[in-house]
Parts: sequence; C-alpha cells; structure tokens
Amino acid sequence: MSFNFPLFARLSFLTWFRSKGTHGQMSRRRRIAMLLWYTVVPVHQLLTHICFILDDIFFRAYKQQEVKAPVFLIGNFRSGSTLIQRLLSKDEHNFTTMRIWEIYLAPTITQRKMWQGIGAIDATLLKGKLRAWMDARDAEWLGKVQMHPIGLQEPDEDDGLMIMTWSTLFLQFIFPFLDDLPEYERFDQMVSPEDQKRIMEYYKGCVQRHLYFHGGHQTFLAKNPAMCGKIEAVLEYFPDARIIYLARNPFQLVPSVTNFFSYIWHFFGTPLERYPYKERIFSLIKHWYLYPLERLSHRPDEQYRVMRYDDVVYDLEITIERIYQWLGKQLTGPFRQIIQKTVKDAEGFESDNKYTLEEMGLTPEFIRQEFQEVFDYFKFETEPQLTAVPA
Repeated sequence: MSFNFPLFARLSFLTWFRSKGTHGQMSRRRRIAMLLWYTVVPVHQLLTHICFILDDIFFRAYKQQEVKAPVFLIGNFRSGSTLIQRLLSKDEHNFTTMRIWEIYLAPTITQRKMWQGIGAIDATLLKGKLRAWMDARDAEWLGKVQMHPIGLQEPDEDDGLMIMTWSTLFLQFIFPFLDDLPEYERFDQMVSPEDQKRIMEYYKGCVQRHLYFHGGHQTFLAKNPAMCGKIEAVLEYFPDARIIYLARNPFQLVPSVTNFFSYIWHFFGTPLERYPYKERIFSLIKHWYLYPLERLSHRPDEQYRVMRYDDVVYDLEITIERIYQWLGKQLTGPFRQIIQKTVKDAEGFESDNKYTLEEMGLTPEFIRQEFQEVFDYFKFETEPQLTAVPA
C-alpha cells in the first residue's frame, strides 16, 4: 500500500502556513480539529500500515479471496443510497458491507482480529463493561453528527478507506483547499493511470480482506457516491459488478448537497462563507448525474439498474423486491419483516435540516437551466415540489 506523501505535504503546508483568508482559516474550531488530525490520525495510520504488512505475513490467504459479483450503490450524495445500504446490510445471509469501525478504525484483518480478542476478554472477564463504555462514547460523540447519522456499527461509504493513503475526495472536507486537490470526483478522466492502479489495487485488497474476514460467502455490498466518477476503474477491477444508480430531482438534491457540504466544512472549521464552493459543488453534481449513465450505457442492461429517489423512499418494499429479483436472491420471511418495520418507522418522517433556495443564493430558474439535461433524461418534475421529503 502506497501513501500519497506529495499530497500530504501540500495540504499540510497550506493548513499551517497558507490558510489565512481561505475557507481553511485557523479559527479556534479549526485549530482543535487540526490538533486531533495531526496527533491521533498519524499514529493510527502508522499502526494501520504496519497491520497491512502483518496481514501479508499471517493472513496471506486473503489474496486468493474471490470477489464475486459485488453490488455497488452509487449516485450523488443525498440520493437515498444510505437507506438501501443499511437495510440490505441487515440481510447478513446474503450481504456483507463495511461498517464505520471497519473503514476508519480497522481496515486490516490483523486489527479486526485484535478487536475480536479484546471483545472476548471484555465479555469473559469484564462482563461487557468495556463494550458498554464504548457504545456510550459512540452515542455521545458520533451521535451528535447531523445530516448523516453515523455510529461505529453503522454501514457507510467505503471511500473512507482511501483516507489511509491520502487519495480520496473526502480530504476536501478536512482540507477545504479544492484548487490544490486532485480531481478525484473525475477519477476516470483526471487521475493518472499510475495513481488509478495504486488506488484501485489498494481498494480491491481491502474488499478481499473484508470478505475473507467475514467468511467469504456473502455478496459484497458497497455504498459509494465517489464511484460515480470512477465507473470505468471500478468495472476494470470488478468486471462482474452489479451497479445500482440512484437519482433524485435536482430541486431536492442540489440544495441538500450544498447544505451537506456546508455542514461538514463548518464542522471542521470556520469557512469564509455560509455555503462555500457552490460552483464546484454544482459541477460535481452534474458530472455525477451524467457521467455514470453515459459509461453504463455501453454495458449490458443486466449489469446495472437506474432507480429514482422517490421510488426508493415511497415504495421501499417494492424497490427491495425488484433488487432481489434482479440479483437472483431470495427474500426470506424474517427479512421481509425488517423491510416492513423500516417502512413503518419512516412514516411521517420529517427532516430536521431546514434551508431555502434563497438563503443559498439559488432560484428554481437557475436549477432548471443548470440541470436541464438531468430533467430531460429522468423526466423529473420541472417545478419545485412543496411536499416534505427526507433531506
């Protein structure tokens, strides 16, 4: 596994010596965030790199682990992929997906085995007190994150694995210097073949490790918006992959993504504007709407499915049935009950995220004009809908 030292050095220099007057300016909030980032994170990453080496010594068999017909959920941020991933992850007979602790704390087999051992000792000698303490801290710390509920045991986007190598667009949330970051959102087109090979071989190795650790018999499931820009790379390394592409009406998606990015940038610092980099965000959204569909159109119809957000949210049970039928998997009675409970729990849901187009400097006319191709392709309504939907 290779580490992107040039990018690490560039972003570190900008952070500590060139941040004044930028969205990464050194406010008190950002100093605290950077203190943690440059103390805790490097130590953990160093230990993780050592554990990757230990994997190759003690668990070499993972390299022969087959990754058969993995399923990738893609689409712009805020398109409903989290709902499907977290629901399908409950069908552990058919699927396995990466959870936050596996992505950020223990991407290696060695680390996971170590945590298994600690868990066994805790259950035997401490009666689960350590697990209870960790669950409480999980709820106390991660439970406060808004917009995208997270927890150590929750499935999430495995592009976070690439933070370990400093080769992901997720870095823009920690280091809001977008002009100095590689255009990972256009991975197929803007990242060099050498870097693509380095990144994708690392990712595939992580997937093999995950499957090996979990027994190797389930279908690997990943929810990853960033794959919208790396469709060709994904299909090169996983040629039999099945892809589910989710699309949401731009009237709902554009402000939701703009608000989402703003929240994260303000979580880690004090940007100069309430909604930074809007033009870059709109460019990313448009590319992730259109590029995946253009590339998938050259693939067999049975390799991908295009689904609309409203169908997922308002016809969830039917949507899941169609996914299972397409994948040739059997829906069991117990899992049907889980689906029905999820549908019932979602009834009457109203998002706490409140915002208006006006406060973002947007208008319906602008969105219609900017995303006309998207409206035409998906036959989306061209007037904003007033009914509340999850943000």
